[in-house]
Amino acid sequence: MSPFESQHCFEHIDKLAYEIGPREAGSRGDSQAADYIKQHFKDCGLQTRFQKFRFVNKVTRARTTASILAGAFILTFFFNPLSSLAITLAGLALAYSLPKMMPGKWSQNVIGSLKPKGEAKRRLVLGAHYDSAPCTRGRQWTLYLRILLPIVSIAFLILVLLRFL
Repeated sequence: MSPFESQHCFEHIDKLAYEIGPREAGSRGDSQAADYIKQHFKDCGLQTRFQKFRFVNKVTRARTTASILAGAFILTFFFNPLSSLAITLAGLALAYSLPKMMPGKWSQNVIGSLKPKGEAKRRLVLGAHYDSAPCTRGRQWTLYLRILLPIVSIAFLILVLLRFL
């Protein structure tokens, strides 16, 4: 490997940010960036490989969950209280489990390994993101998924239980 030079950092940033462009996970830019990094690791003498993984986009997951909960809530008005409770519990279970089963996009981690000479007693692991996050909708969907969705789910369950009184 060649010694560290700051100019190389700027060249990599230029390649990733300007030539390849946006690298949202699962996109073509994400794949191009992974190939670029893998090739650079090989050029540095590292053994390289991809570690593939599947994920469901946060926005798709939030929209699906919201649609299921809204549909279940509307259905409760057309049934007796006991059936409404069953619909509510089924809707909540489906809303929290369906996004995990949805078809997702594929991305990969790029792994580079340096095989040390002799017996290595220490290992050094470096990690970094090479994808770029979308600049818009990120924060509001995180807020929705982590705070608002559980509150709405609990309120929904309480409203259905109040029909028993």
